[in-house]
Amino acid sequence: DLGYSRQELLGINYQAYIAAEDVEAVFRVFNKTYRTGRTGRTPTFKFVRKDGSTGFGETWVSPLRSEAGEIIGFRGLSRDITQRKQAEEALLQSEEKYRAILSDMQDAYYEVDLAGNFTFFDDSMCQLLAYSREEMMGMNYRVYTPEENVESVYKTYNQVYRTGKPAKWFSWEQVRKDGETYFAELSVYPLQNQAGDIIGFRGVSRDISERKAAEQQLLTTSKLASVGELASGVAHELNNPLTGIIGYAQLLTSRGNVPQDIKTD
Repeated sequence: DLGYSRQELLGINYQAYIAAEDVEAVFRVFNKTYRTGRTGRTPTFKFVRKDGSTGFGETWVSPLRSEAGEIIGFRGLSRDITQRKQAEEALLQSEEKYRAILSDMQDAYYEVDLAGNFTFFDDSMCQLLAYSREEMMGMNYRVYTPEENVESVYKTYNQVYRTGKPAKWFSWEQVRKDGETYFAELSVYPLQNQAGDIIGFRGVSRDISERKAAEQQLLTTSKLASVGELASGVAHELNNPLTGIIGYAQLLTSRGNVPQDIKTD
C-alpha cells in the first residue's frame, strides 16, 4: 500500500514512488520486457509511501499489447515484501553475531543431522579435522572416527535422541585428513525445530591430546612409584628375619660354649 488514492495513482510515474537508487534497476526490467516481449521480474526495490515511510517490494512485469499485437504498455503484479526483508536482515544480523561469537570461542562448534552428517560448523572445526569447508559439508562422523569407536559414538548420539538430554564431555579418538589421530572431547546437545522435534545434534569439540598424554604420563609415574614401594616393602620383610638370625648367631658365639667347628663355619 503506497498510501495514495486510486485517483492519485492514475498517471503517476513509477519514479515518483521508487527510491532513486533503485530506479535504474527497475527501468532495465521494463526495457528488457519491451525488447523481448517476455515477462520479467524486478529485483527487490525500496519504495516510498505518500507519507514518506519506506518499504520493500518486487514486481512481475508483462507486456500490454494492442489488438494488433504491438506493445503499448505494461501490466504486472507487485507485492510488499517489507516484513520478509526485515526478517531477512534480522536473520543476517543474527547470523553475523552468531559467527562473531563462534570465532571468539576456543572450542570448535558443529551441527549434524540425525545420521551424523555435518550441516553446519565453524572454521575451528575445519582446522581440527584438517578438511576444507567444501569437503566437510555433509561428511558423516564415520569418516573421521576409527572403526573401533563408531559403535560407542552412535550409542551416544542415540541416547541423546531418545532422552532429549545432552551428553557432556565424552571423548573419542578421531582421525584428521592426513591420517594423524588425536583425542577429541565433545558435548552433544539435541538440535530441535520450531515444533520441538529433534532434527539433529549440535555441540562443541576440543583437542585434548596433550591432556591425555599428560594423564598417561602421570599414570605411568604413579605405577612406577607403586612398584618402588612394593619392592621396598618386600626388601623390608626379608630383612627382618635375617636380622633376627644374625642377632641370634652373635648371641650364641658370645656365650663361649659353641663348638669350634661351628664357630669356624
